[in-house]
Amino acid sequence: MTRAVGIYDSIDRILDGWAQSHPQLDFSAKDVTLRLRRLTALMEARSAPTLEQLGLKPEIFTLMAELHRRGHPYDSTPRYLMSYLEMSSGGMSNLLDRAETSDFIRRVPDPLDGRSVVVQLTPLGQERIEAALKAETQQEQALLTPLSRRERETLAQLLRKLICAAVA
Repeated sequence: MTRAVGIYDSIDRILDGWAQSHPQLDFSAKDVTLRLRRLTALMEARSAPTLEQLGLKPEIFTLMAELHRRGHPYDSTPRYLMSYLEMSSGGMSNLLDRAETSDFIRRVPDPLDGRSVVVQLTPLGQERIEAALKAETQQEQALLTPLSRRERETLAQLLRKLICAAVA
């Protein structure tokens, strides 16, 4: 395959092999999707040691990050979190149990509906998620260093377009 930029990576080798063994197929989409998968794997591998050091599993990090993103008092309903994280009620209960056992969250009575609960970050949860978010942000900045601000903006626009089309 010909490359627009003078950079050749492991994905190019894979695509070249596919192109040679199946010349009748168009692998141009794989040129993008394989790189997205590889980049996701690299980002997860880079963040895993930091999360582990903070006692966080990726799914607990995502839960806590959403609670933190919502602002003070860093809480939400299990129903909202279940929808946001695209989990079943059983999966959500299990995740909340694990996060609560680690003292990252607590379930408190919902002041608007005494029959239900609100999930809330604990002080330890707030401390851990702030440390994790700081480390993750620094890692993401470092990862994107080779791109100019304009390239980052263009890439974000293109990825947004793909995501919107995929969920439509």
